[in-house]
Amino acid sequence: MNMIEIRAERAARAIADRRKTILKHAAYLATKALTTAEKNKLAILRANCDDGKTTNKIHKLAAPFYRGDCRQIAAAFEGVAMVERDAAWFTRAVNMAESALSPAWPAESYRTLVTLADRYGVKLPKLATKRGKATRDTEPADSTSLARWFPMPR
Repeated sequence: MNMIEIRAERAARAIADRRKTILKHAAYLATKALTTAEKNKLAILRANCDDGKTTNKIHKLAAPFYRGDCRQIAAAFEGVAMVERDAAWFTRAVNMAESALSPAWPAESYRTLVTLADRYGVKLPKLATKRGKATRDTEPADSTSLARWFPMPR
């Protein structure tokens, strides 16, 4: 296999992975009550599966819905005793769902919480369509400013 064939294979694999991700989120969003604008945007994103930016766009479209579901699932865990490791995973998943640093995190948190619910036999409620806004890390950190290490009096 020469270098050109290897790159072509990698590109084809990346496109297939993107398509799979987009279709997975589209199937999830089909279970939610979307506005007409959101339905139109989803149809456009489904049609443009080959674009690299499409994955990020669909993550941004689905993140509020995943975040709302994570909150409902987390509420179902009230009073459930967990092993220390699973309790740490639960806390991490809830914190990641509430963060705005990456639009992909709420989907990962959703999968983690569903897995934990299966493991502990927690009966998930019928998940209503709720959009959740991020409550943590809503602004990116300023990595170039020295102000966070040397606070200036105002």
